[in-house]
Amino acid sequence: TSGNGWESLTYELSSFDGSMQETGTLETGFDGVNYYCLSNDCYLFTVPEYGSSEIFNWSILIEGKKQISGTSGTKAHFGVNQICELVMGCTDANAINFNPQANVSDESCNYPNGGTQQLALEAGWNMVSSFIQAENMSIEAIMGPIISQVIIVKDNLGMAYLPDFGFNGIGDWENTQGYQIKLYDEAVIDMTGLIVEPEQTPVNLTEGWNMIAYLRLEPAPVDAVLDAFTSDIIIVKDVMGLAYLPEWGFNGIGDMVAGQGYQIKLYASHILTYNANDNEYRMAHAPSVDNTPISIDFDMNTGSNMHLLVPESAWNIPVISEDELYVYDAKGNIVGAAKITFPNTLITLWGNDLLTAEKDGLYDAEEWSLVLYSEESKTFQKVSLELKTGVYGYEKDALVIAFQITESNFEKGLALYNSVPNPASNLTEISFYLDKEMGITLRLFNVVGEEIKLITTGIKSAGYHTAQVDVIQLAPGSYFYQLQSDDAQITKRLEVIK
Repeated sequence: TSGNGWESLTYELSSFDGSMQETGTLETGFDGVNYYCLSNDCYLFTVPEYGSSEIFNWSILIEGKKQISGTSGTKAHFGVNQICELVMGCTDANAINFNPQANVSDESCNYPNGGTQQLALEAGWNMVSSFIQAENMSIEAIMGPIISQVIIVKDNLGMAYLPDFGFNGIGDWENTQGYQIKLYDEAVIDMTGLIVEPEQTPVNLTEGWNMIAYLRLEPAPVDAVLDAFTSDIIIVKDVMGLAYLPEWGFNGIGDMVAGQGYQIKLYASHILTYNANDNEYRMAHAPSVDNTPISIDFDMNTGSNMHLLVPESAWNIPVISEDELYVYDAKGNIVGAAKITFPNTLITLWGNDLLTAEKDGLYDAEEWSLVLYSEESKTFQKVSLELKTGVYGYEKDALVIAFQITESNFEKGLALYNSVPNPASNLTEISFYLDKEMGITLRLFNVVGEEIKLITTGIKSAGYHTAQVDVIQLAPGSYFYQLQSDDAQITKRLEVIK
């Protein structure tokens, strides 16, 4: 070339099964060498067509011996300590034109119940699923066409696919599962293959959290779909934090929709079997609730959330259905908003996204405050919350129930968060927030009020601060840590275990 490398043209090195092994290019200059350590197997080397009039060449060597070579617009194969015969064809046994001799897919499969599905993904976080059984279900193959936009793919167990780091902890995409996908920019995944029969594809649900697929072609009411085990459902939620809580008669989801994934928490294990596509569900028992705030423009999705449920009986101040409830972090950033609904109000609190540089939600264990907006008087009022269940700090996927909401006029200008971890046996981290520069002291006391340790002191800038406390030498038991300024102090409990 003229010394400008391959001008973003990228080669791909994959296994015969379609699993991507390596990608690369020549960034600048006239020549270059990339070294890879490959296991004994058969491989494909693909270089797209180069649009320029310039010509370049490439070759693959193993232990100094040339195996294959070519130029752009080439797909060639080679083996590492293997004799590899390439047979292109349809490799899916479910297809009409399945070729049992083929060892590399040419994407030519046709299905008796074939079809396509487009998964339209937003920039940021998505939760998706598919009713298509593709010829190649490896996560690399499915994400391949949009690979430049993919930051991370996660399954229910927290296993991840990180293309920028060449790491695949997921393996194959499963039709019964939902997946969280974070993208740099919006993109569309085109799924082509066999349309699975929902009534023949049971979804195994475990006690606790699951992330599941919706396998039907048409929408269906969430309460009707899950009616067989409603009594064991704690919460169902979608990518936007909308939730269904049958125990509380709250349905913020409405219909389950093809292409979306759903998180569901259960008291016990069950098997979900969807109705066939030609067998409609009954009408929903519970009408869906729209709790979208109207007075402010709030649209948030950090990929992590928890929920606060406020029963009508918890309000110790007058409210009407046009009022709204907002949640703020210690710095005053809004992290949740919902219109008040009766008999229950549900608000989604968004946690911090660890994949972004800036804080965009609540830290783990960070406490939050509530503000009530009155539609009638157009005023904002800070309110105090007493919980019936749950803790006051942020905890991913938690559901906390309000016992009482009252007026609050108390402003401290500082916030002290729950230590993490707590209980602790080694190190614990204590975080606090100051709304302006001020002098503070953070101390650790035993249960009789004796100071055990001066953690930090001095003039601190406005913002978030953290301090690590070593508790290895402390005896097991209860301790208290106290943050004090000139005009306020906050105390919290720390448990030490061995």
